[in-house]
Amino acid sequence: MVRSTLQHATQMNSENVKIVFNVGLYLLLLDQDLADFTDDLVCAIGDRRRAFIAKHEAVLLYEAAEDLPQLLGHEFRGAVKALGASEEQLSRLNSVSSDLSRFWQE
Repeated sequence: MVRSTLQHATQMNSENVKIVFNVGLYLLLLDQDLADFTDDLVCAIGDRRRAFIAKHEAVLLYEAAEDLPQLLGHEFRGAVKALGASEEQLSRLNSVSSDLSRFWQE
């Protein structure tokens, strides 16, 4: 549904909707990848296989931690605001963005 809405927004030249749904799709794919890696890690047989899967999951987390602050940056905030986000929602977004930045710095 998110992918379909993103494609429709792109066709309709709805830039703000496109920006928000692009981030949403990224997060859904990230969530699915993390769930798949975690399932594989739990079901892995042997330490070598678990270490292999854990290494790739760590790379995914590293890349996501690097990408998310940019994805949730000025352009995203502008789109969210233009689409009618409340001050409370914007405050929550700022809080999440700060947490991500702190995570990346540490």
